[in-house]
Amino acid sequence: MTKVTNKSVFIPEGATAATDIPDSSQIWTKTVAGGSVLMHTNDAGVDHNINGIARSADFSTATGTTVAVSGIPLGVEGIDICFEGVSTDGSGEMLIQLGTASGLETSGYRSRSVDDAGNDDGRTTHMIITYGVASGNQLDGICSMRLKDSANNTWVWSGSWARSGTVGMNFFAGFKSLGGAITRFDLTNTAGNTWDAGDLVLYYS
Repeated sequence: MTKVTNKSVFIPEGATAATDIPDSSQIWTKTVAGGSVLMHTNDAGVDHNINGIARSADFSTATGTTVAVSGIPLGVEGIDICFEGVSTDGSGEMLIQLGTASGLETSGYRSRSVDDAGNDDGRTTHMIITYGVASGNQLDGICSMRLKDSANNTWVWSGSWARSGTVGMNFFAGFKSLGGAITRFDLTNTAGNTWDAGDLVLYYS
């Protein structure tokens, strides 16, 4: 008898799950731009990404005028950006610009940010995530992003900050449809101020 040494499991890959078999579910791989992700489809026909939750490396926000975040995995449907002690040396409002493999996208955002006094601002070129920051303010909080429409790569987000220095709170939300799968974003600000403290980390699901 020949010894079996190949222990690989081959899982079908495609754009959608196979035809349902009553009273059963299926594990399969979904073709996405640039690769594939592992999926589970239950008997009701609901798809679930089962790649699990992954953590990125830490990205420093203590130098430069732009923090470039890359390496977002293919097929993610949720991104939580966790900020700790983020600060700049000026009063420019903090912004995020989303990108794909083709580059950063500079239009089509519907985004607003408000402080705890009711003052607000909006942007169509970026996600605006602060209102009323000042030099040396340190901000802590989370921006939660979810893929609302995979056909159009539409992402929605909301989040909040606790602000030290000029003590207060910020709240923000919005949406953007991308031209492809999200792969990156840049953290910038409206005045070109230098980032001088803190860091961020991403959790993907």
